[in-house]
Amino acid sequence: MAKLRLKTLKINNNSSKIIEECYSEYMDYCKSIGLRQATLESKQRFYKYDLLKHVSPDNEINVITQKKVEEWISSKVIMYFIMIMY
Repeated sequence: MAKLRLKTLKINNNSSKIIEECYSEYMDYCKSIGLRQATLESKQRFYKYDLLKHVSPDNEINVITQKKVEEWISSKVIMYFIMIMY
């Protein structure tokens, strides 16, 4: 299995931005660089159906850590293998 390498984002720990604000800014950026509509919809689905299972949109962005992301990925991989075995 290929190793996943996560790029560490440097976030100002004094930042009081919430996840919803960051998501909105990110989507605006994605639109500004001309991503296709299907790509934007995929990002919206990820936010709505995956990310919000783990965090609240009102949480501050600094609750998302590299360790938490790695745990989320691991749990998805385990669930995938369970699904294909049955």
